Amino acid sequence: MRLGWMCAALLLAGCRPALDDPDNVPRLGRWRDETVPIGITMDDRGVPDGELPGDFRDLLAKLNRIEEHCGEPYLRKQDEMERFLNQRFEGCRVERLDRDGPAVSGLASCAPIMRSAGKAVTPAVRFDGMIGPDRLQLDMRMIQRLSLPTGSNHMLVISARRTLLRIGDC
Repeated sequence: MRLGWMCAALLLAGCRPALDDPDNVPRLGRWRDETVPIGITMDDRGVPDGELPGDFRDLLAKLNRIEEHCGEPYLRKQDEMERFLNQRFEGCRVERLDRDGPAVSGLASCAPIMRSAGKAVTPAVRFDGMIGPDRLQLDMRMIQRLSLPTGSNHMLVISARRTLLRIGDC
């Protein structure tokens, strides 16, 4: 399951060099980057941790991380996001990327991926957030539509919050 990785990498391109870009809202500095998994739903039903298969528990554990960076975080532009995704997955497109003042939202999806036993997985990422000079917060939903050979379909949603907080100068 690489969708969690896709979500985190898709949104932010990381930190730019040590010169503050006046056109970019977040300021140059030392940033604490924390991602916290919120939970998993299957067909709109919350799935308790104890009922999660091992690979999903592993995915949530990988999403739960804290790092520090020195630089200037910035949101990828729509064409950058699309190029990034298409280097790693098939048939991806950024369907929507909206910025309205400090608010940002978007949706990206990729072509179905065939898994073993004829199971098709169609990945997508939806996010909403706020971008400020000293704080970025993105609520992300990694969505996987599962199509089984029996004809049944299921929707799996993994939710996480990514917060970047400026904690000082470089």
